[in-house]
Amino acid sequence: MTDSKNSGGKRKFFVIPQTKETVRSNIILAVGFVLLLAGIALSLKKIFEGSNISIIRPVVLLAFGEICFFIAIAFTKSSLCVSLGLTAVVSAVLAFLMDIGVISLSIKQMWPFSLLVFGIMLIPADFIRYGRLRTVFLFPAFMFIGLGAIFLLFSMGVVPFSFRRFISQCWPLILVFLGIGLILIFIVQKRHNKDFPYMQDDSQGEAQI
Repeated sequence: MTDSKNSGGKRKFFVIPQTKETVRSNIILAVGFVLLLAGIALSLKKIFEGSNISIIRPVVLLAFGEICFFIAIAFTKSSLCVSLGLTAVVSAVLAFLMDIGVISLSIKQMWPFSLLVFGIMLIPADFIRYGRLRTVFLFPAFMFIGLGAIFLLFSMGVVPFSFRRFISQCWPLILVFLGIGLILIFIVQKRHNKDFPYMQDDSQGEAQI
């Protein structure tokens, strides 16, 4: 019964069967990531020893990125995990630059950048996994890039009023744009039927994100 489900195209999150060999390899990989993180953390601690610079944020972000990479490599082969890992690494670098004063911005100002980076990282992550950008990734990539850019305009003070004020006064316009977007999605889906890019993964039987 399990075979029939698998032959019917049902995808598993953990695509690699765990044998003694894969478990041994995964342990080696995990130890390698732990040693890498420990080496980076201890090096930064030694460099900034005696100063008031904290390395906790970049180290925590690097740890999260390594966990995502480990899951992607050892188990899922997921483009989503790779993009999360890349986003965490970029965020760790930005947090480090903020902590040492190279970037003089607060987390409140910089947080939308994480959405922007995640949307951008979906593109190289999919190329790393499949050697091309699948259409199933186009919509979420552009969505996160757009949201990050919009929120960044408010957090950086480019727009001369707060996002809360914008929502409270202009929310009917948001409904208009959402309505137009859904209508356009309906038209595209009707024309392409089951081949609508975001509704169907075009990886041709490869692992799901």
